[in-house]
Amino acid sequence: MLGQPPCPQPASSPRNSRDRSKIARELPGSWKYTVASDLNEQRWEWSDELDAVAAAPAHHHVLLENERVRVLETRIEPGDSTPVHTHRWPNVQYVLSSADFVRYDGDGRVTRDTRVSGPPQPAAALWSGPLPPHSLENVGETELRVIMIELKDRAASDRERRD
Repeated sequence: MLGQPPCPQPASSPRNSRDRSKIARELPGSWKYTVASDLNEQRWEWSDELDAVAAAPAHHHVLLENERVRVLETRIEPGDSTPVHTHRWPNVQYVLSSADFVRYDGDGRVTRDTRVSGPPQPAAALWSGPLPPHSLENVGETELRVIMIELKDRAASDRERRD
């Protein structure tokens, strides 16, 4: 969560392409998520147990969920760390309150330290693709609080518009 650089859509990318994202259930307890565009493709292969709500429930609370979106409130108190978790869908993050944090990958390597790069500002809206296993440690003096709007299967919403 937080801090992935903005990912603008390529100018040649069709905005309403039904083939740009797919969610497919493969094996019990695991997901494959493919995001395809003119620039990249990412496959989702982590287990359901690593989903943010399952793996870090003390920090991620579902505010709304349906077949198209999941809205999470994320709260990390000063000095607290989240367990390793994932975010399987692309998402928009709205920062309610900010703090310095260190993000680690699933192997414990530092991937971002906002004491060096600067934390996101309150009222910032950020874009992120799906996030593989990671954890966050709040190394600041204030609570880190973010609303995350995860965008699920785009093809489902395209079908609804056609019907």
